[in-house]
Amino acid sequence: MTYSPDAGAGQGSPGGPAADSNRTRRRGRFVELLVAMVAIAGELDLSVVLQRVVDLAAEQIGARYGALGVRGTDGRLEHFVWTGIDAEQAARIGPSPDGHGLLGEPRRRSAPLRIDDVGRHPAAAGFPPHHPPMRSFVGVPIGDGRRTLGSLYLADRRDGRPFDSDDESLLALFAAAASIALLNARRYETSREQERWLAANYRLTHHLLAGTDPDSQLTTIIRTARRLTDADFAVVFHVDQTREHMVIRTADGVEAESTLGRVLPMDASRAGDVFRSGTPVVVADMWEDTRRAPWLSETLPPVGPCALVPLGLADDALGVVMVSRLRGRSPFPAVALRMLETFASQAAVALRLARERTWREQVALYADRERIAHDLHDQVIQRVFATGMLLQGTARMVVLPEVQERLLRAVGDLDETVRQIRATIYQLEEPPAGTVEDVRSALLSVTDQAADALGFAPIVRFDLSPDVELPVRLREHLVAAVRELLANVARHARAGRADVELAVGAGRLALTVADNGVGLPAGGRRSGLRNLAERALSLGGEMTAAARADGGTVVVWQVPLHA
Repeated sequence: MTYSPDAGAGQGSPGGPAADSNRTRRRGRFVELLVAMVAIAGELDLSVVLQRVVDLAAEQIGARYGALGVRGTDGRLEHFVWTGIDAEQAARIGPSPDGHGLLGEPRRRSAPLRIDDVGRHPAAAGFPPHHPPMRSFVGVPIGDGRRTLGSLYLADRRDGRPFDSDDESLLALFAAAASIALLNARRYETSREQERWLAANYRLTHHLLAGTDPDSQLTTIIRTARRLTDADFAVVFHVDQTREHMVIRTADGVEAESTLGRVLPMDASRAGDVFRSGTPVVVADMWEDTRRAPWLSETLPPVGPCALVPLGLADDALGVVMVSRLRGRSPFPAVALRMLETFASQAAVALRLARERTWREQVALYADRERIAHDLHDQVIQRVFATGMLLQGTARMVVLPEVQERLLRAVGDLDETVRQIRATIYQLEEPPAGTVEDVRSALLSVTDQAADALGFAPIVRFDLSPDVELPVRLREHLVAAVRELLANVARHARAGRADVELAVGAGRLALTVADNGVGLPAGGRRSGLRNLAERALSLGGEMTAAARADGGTVVVWQVPLHA
């Protein structure tokens, strides 16, 4: 039915004064409706729009109760607002309806539905506890001409009469206005969301380029991604040097600490798919996903919707960012995925620039130390030494014993000064224990020594920030672990290649040694690895040994950075 304020108007229309009164009432109602439509169209906040629509619809039509449900692109209920029931009563009723019963009929049929007695309708499923009884009902779908966005419905007219065709037509007009306002509000929300992401990108880039430590940089990236996507949990996966496993280096959110250091197989994980393809992936329910990591159920509450994007460009990604919501929450909208992908790509660029700048500063520092060492050696020591020789020669010419003794004591002091300067030169030329250069030098020395026993030189990779510094005790454990793992490969693996990777991140050190040898024995772990496992355990870490898909073994030895 098409609603018109002058329906039935005209000269000679039947009804006389009664008809005039009816037309006046209709005009007044139409004016009120126009005012209501303008009020709805002028609002951009989506939650305010939806509440105003249902409030005005109930007020204009004279209904006791009203509700409006909007569904997302995945069909799940995204918003549900109501009028006529206070917050305390709504809390007693419980969760919002899922739309499977009578309330879903207008949406499923894409047509209005008007009922005088809801209890008699076949789709009626009854009311939940604490829900007020309702009798008459009218509902209309909310759509944009291509798809149904939701439903608007009212129950129980205040005058006790059933809803009529005029009420249905008015409600359809409210639904049309709601559709327009809903689309406008969604566009506005999308625009605001883009602004939030752009502002976050700016702040993140400034933070990364400010020279903060790597752990802080990754934590900032993942925390920002979790906040902007309204996720409960977020992680960054890094790829090990074999490119067969992904390791969680940074995590934020629910039970985040329990996931640090966890390893995923590249070939049997969603994160591996995203890293290799460079294509983002959305999982509706990770808990039911066949490629879910087994440890997920052991360490986290039930994880539902997930979104995974590469950290960087597809062919040069640093890892994979994953954001997750707990089971039962709505999936990530498409706009959030697009924004997350752009954010992760820009974050990777800023991260690379920050790390390159730190490396340049470190190189400049070492160059400056080397220059100072040369100056001390070539100029200062020579002058002090020459002065000492001069004083020593002068002492032989002095007759008074007291003066001679003082001169010889001064010569001794100069000799001690020379020794101290030489020690300083050595410290300037040699990196301090535990620094990146010291650790690199120590591990390369161990791998060089192992080459004779192996029959080949191991391939060594480092994923270290220049400002990482290991405690001396942990450095010693690390060197011993590398030596023992390579000796184990030489004794048992019969391998033709060995890869060694050292990575530090999220407060943990991870050493990975992989070979292409005969693999683990049928009984499990090689006996030589037992000591290494116990060493890791004593430091608060763990060691895992697994067979590679194409033959060989990969061992991951990881411990807290400040064990």
